[in-house]
Amino acid sequence: MALVSINPATGEEIQTYSEHSELEVQLILDQTVKAQNKWAVTDLEFRLNCLEQISGTLRDCKREYAVLMAQEMGKPVSQAEGEVEKCAWLCDYYR
Repeated sequence: MALVSINPATGEEIQTYSEHSELEVQLILDQTVKAQNKWAVTDLEFRLNCLEQISGTLRDCKREYAVLMAQEMGKPVSQAEGEVEKCAWLCDYYR
């Protein structure tokens, strides 16, 4: 079975995604736990640097992310750009 992403504003199919098997889901969850455990022991300077990089990426790709959100959620691109900017601002705030 496949999952289909549809633009709610136009009814247009955006993309089709294959479902994961139970084994694939378990492997992904196991990898996530390992990554979280590794993250938990990183120092503050590393984490702050990551937030700075994330903020920069969000701003650099704001239009692209906003268009994607608009397609997937049917919201105006200007609102989606505001959401991307808010996420970047939060990264800056917690740095």
